[in-house]
Amino acid sequence: MKVNNKIEMLNSDSAENINHYDYQIDSNLKELGWRLPSIEELKELFQIHKNGIGNFFEDWYMTNEGGAYQNSCIHFGTGEEQLRNTEESHWGCCRVRLVRDI
Repeated sequence: MKVNNKIEMLNSDSAENINHYDYQIDSNLKELGWRLPSIEELKELFQIHKNGIGNFFEDWYMTNEGGAYQNSCIHFGTGEEQLRNTEESHWGCCRVRLVRDI
């Protein structure tokens, strides 16, 4: 689905509740250019969600940003941004919605 003149998104989540440390993009999707969104791109996806488009869950979604053992995430219920700790596999877990450049 086209988000803007720069990116499009997959129509569904590609992973549920996984952290950035453990997540690996499926090689077939990666070859087709799919990737984790930046924080700014994820903010655009949140705006789409607020308009009832995209089949998102009201849950945390992961960006491609963060630090060592951290996820930069946005909650699609509240819009809250958070840097979440991933030192243990159940911490920092988020959903994943991939995007790619058009």
